[in-house]
Amino acid sequence: MIKKAQRRLILLSTGVILVFNLAVLVVVEYYLVQNMIDIQRQHILEEVSYEFLPNYQRDDLSSATNWDPTVKFQLLNKQGKVVGATMNSRSFSAPLRKDMMARASSGETVFFEEIIENVNYLIAYFYLDKNYVGLAATNLEMVSIQRRNFALFVLAVSPGVALLSFLVSRFLVLSALKPVSEGFALQRTFSENLAHELMSPLTGLKGNLEVTLRHQREPKAYQQTIQENLQEVNRLIDLLEGLELLGQGVVTQEELNLQSCNLMQQVQDKLEDFHHEISQKQITLEVTGKGSQPCKLDISLVGLALRNLVENAAKYTPKKGSIQVQVFQDVRRFGVKIENDCNSVGAENLSTLLEPFVRGKNISTPATETLHPEEGTHRSLEQIRGKGLGLHLAHHIARAHGGGLDLDTPVIGRFSATIWFPKKRSARSA
Repeated sequence: MIKKAQRRLILLSTGVILVFNLAVLVVVEYYLVQNMIDIQRQHILEEVSYEFLPNYQRDDLSSATNWDPTVKFQLLNKQGKVVGATMNSRSFSAPLRKDMMARASSGETVFFEEIIENVNYLIAYFYLDKNYVGLAATNLEMVSIQRRNFALFVLAVSPGVALLSFLVSRFLVLSALKPVSEGFALQRTFSENLAHELMSPLTGLKGNLEVTLRHQREPKAYQQTIQENLQEVNRLIDLLEGLELLGQGVVTQEELNLQSCNLMQQVQDKLEDFHHEISQKQITLEVTGKGSQPCKLDISLVGLALRNLVENAAKYTPKKGSIQVQVFQDVRRFGVKIENDCNSVGAENLSTLLEPFVRGKNISTPATETLHPEEGTHRSLEQIRGKGLGLHLAHHIARAHGGGLDLDTPVIGRFSATIWFPKKRSARSA
């Protein structure tokens, strides 16, 4: 749809620019022609003043030879009959314009164009005395040549002007619609990724339930399946909460519900949520720092950000690895740094990890876990648990508070995420 709209706008814009350019050329040509005609008018007036009138007063029109031969002069009586003419004007015959004659007889000098024998002339009637009116004429051959050359010029440049108009239109339209195109592309990608991310855990839940219902089992087995599925449902809820936050668009500081909170306590609560997974993988956990001083944050959003960061660390830390959590504060800012063991993360991946639905290319989790050992059925943990939104949402929330999320690989096999907030909130928004 956006491509079709782009084509229509480009064609419409091309037509408008082309018409505008041609209109400019026509206006320029009009003023050039008018300027040439004005020059000819001035020339006729000068010839009348300096050549015709002196000879007329001496009654010597026929023998005058000093004036411009391109200007024809005739002497007309009140009826419009030619009663005298210069030598170059004796065969010149101009149609009588009685309205112009009347105006000239009253003392006005009038100009008009007339085509005589396929030649365009500029003709002037001017007052002489109560009995006679003078006629002066000069051909406008240069004006005709100018008009003809202009027509040829327009025909010659029209393809180039059309091409230039198209290129300019295309550039302007594509530049103007670039944000719209990116928005459509983002929406399409978002929808595709959303469908994929929801389909994977739902398929896992469906498969888990189908396997469980194949045979009669002990109540404990059903309870375990329900607990596992409940965990996946909670993860789906987390995913939808994150998507809802993304769907709301930019969150500004004015929209935050700031409350006093204990950052260390927030971190400990989120670590407790993943205590079972950390213990099961025999991960060494170390928590340090001073975070007892209350700070002003949106508890709900910051809690979601910390949960995503802790989950990210617990998920990607290998068995018997380590996680270090440091709550820090200095003169300018406070925050939480979470560093953990992980498979190698290339530095080239860090710039893209903050984008939605993007996951580290070199990070892997245990491929499967057993659902029912006696049946040999397994499911992919990575399929269910990986959504590629955690770091993006944490960064989004930190930016809303005027802070940020910094990613780093301090050494090979280690990954750190530092979420921080300024002590004095800046005007920056997400």
